[in-house]
Amino acid sequence: MYMHVGNYEVISHQETPECSLRLLKLTQDKFVHQHHHHKTTQIYFVLEGTARATVAGKSAVLKPHQSLRIPRDALHDIRTEGEALVLSISIPPLDASDQHIATEHREG
Repeated sequence: MYMHVGNYEVISHQETPECSLRLLKLTQDKFVHQHHHHKTTQIYFVLEGTARATVAGKSAVLKPHQSLRIPRDALHDIRTEGEALVLSISIPPLDASDQHIATEHREG
């Protein structure tokens, strides 16, 4: 089970023992807020559109077929100025108890 950390649309959610896959639809007013995970490494893979991901204070613009790895405990978010489809891969599978909004972040 997962929860939203923002106001984006989850088009699809699939889970295997090794990972979870979520297809996210982002628009200018629907994006993933800054958060982190203690147990999960994530990869954002842009399928359509362009998205800006910020990881540990560094921003990267991702175009179709580009990806970005998000290490455990790194504050991150992703948003777009238009519309984007982003595959979010979580290893191990994303757990609702391991989603922490930015105000809960603690170094170390």
